[in-house]
Amino acid sequence: MARAIFHLLRGAALLPDEPIFPRMAGILLLKERRYVRALPLLLRNAEYAYRDSLMQAEASVWVGRCLDLMGRRDEARGHYEAAARLDRAPVSDAARRHCRKPFTARRLFDVAPEFVVATALAKY
Repeated sequence: MARAIFHLLRGAALLPDEPIFPRMAGILLLKERRYVRALPLLLRNAEYAYRDSLMQAEASVWVGRCLDLMGRRDEARGHYEAAARLDRAPVSDAARRHCRKPFTARRLFDVAPEFVVATALAKY
């Protein structure tokens, strides 16, 4: 996985306006439980001006999940609330659920990085 992260970070450096590279690198780092390293990448991904509100909701949920895993619950809630306001099922539904109950490391077992569509397949 380290090699994939290396190449994703290289892609992010070469194409700074492409949001997929930091998202995928951040998700892989989450799977490796390297939350501190994942957070800036996921935040960078969430700053992108998405045309599709579903992608924006996903980006906010991933930031919230990372913050939950770091024990920063209040900050995580803010990102979940932003995703919930976009009202894009099933992601916004997951965000509402995470507002009530934090995301846990055990849930990372349900996350499978998907390189074909450049996101993560997850049970929202």
